[in-house]
Amino acid sequence: MARPSASSRPARAAGGRTAAPPGLPWHQIRAAPIVLVSGPEEFLADRAVRLLRDRLKEEDPSLEVHDVDAATYAPGELLTLASPSLFGEPRLIRVEHVEKCSDEFLEEAIAYLASPAED
Repeated sequence: MARPSASSRPARAAGGRTAAPPGLPWHQIRAAPIVLVSGPEEFLADRAVRLLRDRLKEEDPSLEVHDVDAATYAPGELLTLASPSLFGEPRLIRVEHVEKCSDEFLEEAIAYLASPAED
């Protein structure tokens, strides 16, 4: 019996969890603590984000949606938005213009990515 090669086995994320497969088509987007949407077609990226938002709203209509512009980021904004809510509403934080991000955003985003909230 052949063993799967390292390239055909699922990648492992920190903590032993299976990492999401890279390069999913836009229509296969699914919820995770961190979802990166990128590509040459802004239209398809927008559709993917809308699809994710709609799926999350179906699961919980109390979903709070927040938009952050990384180019004009105010220090502490990400931490404030990602902090647990008093009433426990789920959150979707959409970040745009990451390619133009401020140093403050980059530092805080890296810190958050090291230990993202599970909910």
